[in-house]
Amino acid sequence: MRSATRWLAVGWTGLLVLAAGCQESSEVPQGQSGPGSAPTRVAARGPKADELDARLLRAIGDGRSGPVEELLAQGASAQARTKAGKTALHLACALGKVSIVQVLLDQGADPALQIPAVPSADGAGDDGAEAGSPLTYAAAHGNVEVVRLLLDRGANVNTPTLDGKTALMCAASPSLPTGNHVACVALLLERGADAWVRNAQGRSALSLAGGATFNSAVQTNELRAQTDILSLLTRASTQR
Repeated sequence: MRSATRWLAVGWTGLLVLAAGCQESSEVPQGQSGPGSAPTRVAARGPKADELDARLLRAIGDGRSGPVEELLAQGASAQARTKAGKTALHLACALGKVSIVQVLLDQGADPALQIPAVPSADGAGDDGAEAGSPLTYAAAHGNVEVVRLLLDRGANVNTPTLDGKTALMCAASPSLPTGNHVACVALLLERGADAWVRNAQGRSALSLAGGATFNSAVQTNELRAQTDILSLLTRASTQR
């Protein structure tokens, strides 16, 4: 009788412990708390993850690293994407925001992530120059300091986009070349970019740069930049 009483006491105690445990575990995942108790971590998190990610992408467009760091600390993802598929890192690289690129890389953004051609804002077609990696994005926009940072952080200088364009090709054949594109070409060649690589259509960076045509409205600076790019690529091609 005594052993049976002891078993019942242990059994009831176990049931009470299990009941308490089930009640606690059902509250935490839902982010709820009991009357008079402190809010759970989930309830105190604030806006939903997708809202935080959207705010992060907008902050990148503003170009200030402070708000970006704050949003990442609140739970925004360094891998956040726009509806069109661009990642936060691709956006920062296209805009030339070195400090933001640094913050995103420190928070785990993938510098080697490839994305396909992204539809243009007006829906007329793909922004083909911006398909690929953060490095090709930065190179296509002539953002030389971002290119330098990505290379310093281990980006492969010769990895092509999904349609076969390297960062060197992107830097060498923008719609309107600038002095910054010249600097990108020089830096990429210095870091080991292969001037002989060809894209899916069989064209090299030199071929793409030489095939660029401008209308009469283009000023002397753009023509000079194209000439400098061609000179750099011609020299690199003959040194192999």
